[in-house]
Amino acid sequence: MALTLFTSLPSVNSMNWKLEKPRHPLPRTFHKTRINLESTACSASLKKSHEESQRRSANYQPTTWSSDFLQSLKNDYADNIIYKDKGMELEEEVRCMINSGDMEMITILEMIDDIQRLGLGHRFEKDIKRKLDRISSSEQSSFEAEKSLHATALCFRLLRQHGYEVSQDIFDGFIDDQGNFMTYLHNDIEGMLSLYEASHLAYEGEEILEKAIKQTSMFLKKHLGNSDSINAERVRHALEVPLHHKMIMLEARWHIESYGKREDANPTLLELSKLYFNMVQSVLKGDLQEMSRWWHGLGLRSKLSFSRDRLMECFFWTVGMAFEPEFSSCRKGLTKVTSFITTIDDVYDVYGALDELELFTEAVERWDVSAVRNLPGYMKLCFLALFNSVNEMAYDHLKEHGEDAIPCLTRAHSYKKQNGAPTIITPSFEEYLENAWRSVSGTVILIHAYFLLGGNVSKQSLDYLVNYDELLRWPSIIFRLCNDLATSSAEIDRGETANSISCYMYETGASEAEARKHVEKLIQKAWRNMNKYQMDSETPFARRFVAAAINLARIAECTYQHGDGHGAPDSSLPSVNSMNWKLEKPRHPPPRTFHRTRINLRVTACSVSLKKSHEESKRRSANYQPTTWSSDFLQSLQNDYADSIYKDKAMELEEEVRCMINSGDMEMLTILEMIDDIQRLGLGHRFENDIKRKLDRISSSEQSSFEAEKSLHATALCFRLLRQHGYEVSQDIFDGFIDDQGNFMAYLHNDIEGMLSLYEASHLAYEGEEILEKAIKQTSMFLKNHLGNSDSINAERVSHALEVPLHHKMIMLEARWHIESYGKREDVNPNLLELSKLDFNMVQSVLQRDLQDMSRWWQDLGLRNKLSFSRDRLVECFFWNVGIAFEPEFSSCRKGLTKVTSFITTIDDVYDVYGALDELELFTEAVERWDVSAVGNLPGYMKLCFLALFNSVNEMAYDHLKEHGEDVIPCLTNAWADLCKAFLQEAKWSSNKITPSFEEYLENAWRSVSGTVILIHAYFLLGGNVSKQSLDYLVNYDELLRWPSIIFRLCNDLATSSAEIDRGETANSISCYMYETGASEAEARKHVEKLIQKAWRNMNKYQMDSETPFARRFVAAAINLARIAECTYQMRFMRPDSRSKE
Repeated sequence: MALTLFTSLPSVNSMNWKLEKPRHPLPRTFHKTRINLESTACSASLKKSHEESQRRSANYQPTTWSSDFLQSLKNDYADNIIYKDKGMELEEEVRCMINSGDMEMITILEMIDDIQRLGLGHRFEKDIKRKLDRISSSEQSSFEAEKSLHATALCFRLLRQHGYEVSQDIFDGFIDDQGNFMTYLHNDIEGMLSLYEASHLAYEGEEILEKAIKQTSMFLKKHLGNSDSINAERVRHALEVPLHHKMIMLEARWHIESYGKREDANPTLLELSKLYFNMVQSVLKGDLQEMSRWWHGLGLRSKLSFSRDRLMECFFWTVGMAFEPEFSSCRKGLTKVTSFITTIDDVYDVYGALDELELFTEAVERWDVSAVRNLPGYMKLCFLALFNSVNEMAYDHLKEHGEDAIPCLTRAHSYKKQNGAPTIITPSFEEYLENAWRSVSGTVILIHAYFLLGGNVSKQSLDYLVNYDELLRWPSIIFRLCNDLATSSAEIDRGETANSISCYMYETGASEAEARKHVEKLIQKAWRNMNKYQMDSETPFARRFVAAAINLARIAECTYQHGDGHGAPDSSLPSVNSMNWKLEKPRHPPPRTFHRTRINLRVTACSVSLKKSHEESKRRSANYQPTTWSSDFLQSLQNDYADSIYKDKAMELEEEVRCMINSGDMEMLTILEMIDDIQRLGLGHRFENDIKRKLDRISSSEQSSFEAEKSLHATALCFRLLRQHGYEVSQDIFDGFIDDQGNFMAYLHNDIEGMLSLYEASHLAYEGEEILEKAIKQTSMFLKNHLGNSDSINAERVSHALEVPLHHKMIMLEARWHIESYGKREDVNPNLLELSKLDFNMVQSVLQRDLQDMSRWWQDLGLRNKLSFSRDRLVECFFWNVGIAFEPEFSSCRKGLTKVTSFITTIDDVYDVYGALDELELFTEAVERWDVSAVGNLPGYMKLCFLALFNSVNEMAYDHLKEHGEDVIPCLTNAWADLCKAFLQEAKWSSNKITPSFEEYLENAWRSVSGTVILIHAYFLLGGNVSKQSLDYLVNYDELLRWPSIIFRLCNDLATSSAEIDRGETANSISCYMYETGASEAEARKHVEKLIQKAWRNMNKYQMDSETPFARRFVAAAINLARIAECTYQMRFMRPDSRSKE
């Protein structure tokens, strides 16, 4: 049944209303607002199944990279179109030089080498390929004729590096009869240095290149002291790590400095390299800052204090793998992956007991969110954070490319790590290495990188991934063995007996030095096999992914070159230092003019994508109007009142008003009227405690004075305020105003103020309160009759009251109206009026920021583009949640509920409009199972919808687990399953043209309207203690969930029944009642309105229930849901209108 939640409402209009500036307009000074979510004591929290004293500790160094420091980094070159334009100009100049036809071949090769070493290779890929194609096909022999070792070695290295098959025999002309390189070459430092670098691209078994490595290494070491300073610097740099093993960005940073010292430096190329390095670094800093916020928000570093906090180091790894600006999303995804790997590694290596680790391993193998219940507390957080993040990456891939990557990604994470609790077992070297190249996590990183890099996905490549092709194996072996060389001593000290050094020593009796030498040979062998793989023309992998695999090996060597650069990083490591190095400004520094850069991720043709199991022509359409709220418009909203100075002014005014409330010399009626005005002006949230103290006093001792006064206005106002705040007050308080016939006395008809107050009070009636029932009828009739006889101000108040009674009004909308009305009164209090205007604008600024956050989320989610049949109603969804909780401190609640209501709207359209019945049954089953593997059974458009819902709900559950220690997934998922079952029932009625009985319809419909789902999420999002009793009440749909849901459903039906009947839907309360009883539409509507009134009365009674396990804030949210439902459907038509922007 369609939830036509959203249309041209006066309510939406007011979302961008501005009130006049308060007196003494304030200057704009911005500050950050931080909302602290209280952590409750009711924690299933992080209970420990093993005594803390039995836990091990690796005593890891704390991170040296604080979040504040990372956020303070300046991105001077980020998104600056002037720098970008300058870079493109210089790039074209360099391109012209590359493609010039009058350069010698050696000059071309040296330019290509410099371009790559300066970090510019990605800017000139096509140009370089054209040149190397020509060299490879026809001119290779010229270098042999020249007998130039430098030229030959350089040509060999560049061709092999780019995947051209070149034989080692190219060096035959430089070999003597004994098979050694000729002695005259010892005078050729340039040639020997080039040969040294080229020889590191050898394959296994290439003897000439093996000799080249040994002889050039020995030669360069001997001649290090005999070279001039520039050559000595180059030789030392080469001997430290060969070029082929170097991290590209670090080499670029070094080579820019070195190249600038050369006499033959090309000024244009040098300027371009500096400019691009700084531009790339600005992009990287932006990525790092985003990841720092993600890591801080995730909360694992504070909750799992035993683990390493290595966000910066994890990010640095991903820069090594893909530094190019266009791979920003890849870097951020891999930073998440490597951060989880680091944390989980510490769970296994340091903290977890063996039985706990077996549970965790089983949970990851199952990849089922329900497994979280079996885990100890600290593992719940860790597993759920991993689970949500991997599924989110899978969703992004499904959205962009249409392929379900979950099976491949989850299999990568489910390796069985053999180390863990202390053990005295030392495996054989072969047994160790077979497990260790997997446990080092290279396969996990590369499998994620494969999907994050984008591009086509073939079945063959997926088979290669899941079977851990050699491209994953060799860099993982290098990763593992480099790690072991750096960390074996510390691991042995921690009692870990399984590393390559100790295993080899134990098995062979070798010394540590001999074991290290053996491991170094294995690393060299792995590099040679990886070099050979580059030439494999039959690999299904794109060159970009092959390059990422090689880069993984490079960053591993870089990280562990001087020790454990990941586990125990030292601030002196050049790798870490260079992340914040600045190069000098390029020539002619342009002015700073910023612009936005947008990276478009291409949707590939290899789409499992959104395959349709039913012909498009059979699909229905509701012809929903597009949203009138563009993302650009929402992002353009100005939050003028977000400044701290406004907050200070508001606090000052608040104290003045508080003094007035607590003044002892006011009459009781004046106090009540002030409380009423404060609440109607939207200020109740500021004065809760003050209002409660006053009402406590009135309730306990002074209620009778109003009866004595015979003031209907005072009595009704007192009654309404007390009931509204949960005080038990009898309707008998009005006995003094009733005549012998049981009607309100005739003289009261001259008392407009009293009758208006009685009208408002009577809407807090319980079921069966006859006095108040008569009051509603008589005051309504009286106010309608006297509407034309009142002065303009009273007429406006009466008209406003008759439209919707105060008790049913949305608080923010009423505040907006009452501020205007209050300002016209003669008895207006200037301080109260100024505070109300200021507070309204401050609250609205918070709401606008929340809406902008949600707009970005909705756009990134991509459902509105992929599911074009569904309604795009983000603003309207957000507006609902402003109605439920408008107060600034409930920002996270509003944003969570906006996600919930957006999914409800989309899924409702899937069931009501687009989905075939067999598809809907599959979707319902998937939600009931709440198992990510169910995605595989769904049609394409449902895959996206289900996975987006699945990830978002699990993310909310994670946030609650992090803050409060309770696992709420069962409660949340049960609500979604029941909603989908109710949707499915309505779809079956519609498909089979069945009109159910009214009772049967309503029993299903108050669930299908989604009020229960909204309120169950609201319960957890509002924060506070969670009791077992309250959870029982939630899962059994307590009356507090039922009554507002009935109001929601019936208000919806009153507004949408005509459109639903036109779409062929036979099940709504109007049509069911007419069909069952033979009543006219008008009679059916009247019956439904009575049911709404009955639901309100039952809800009024619930407010007084002292035995409810729910906090008053949640009870208020439930009532607010009924209010926003009435507000939304009040106009009886549901079409978004451009007027809503006014």
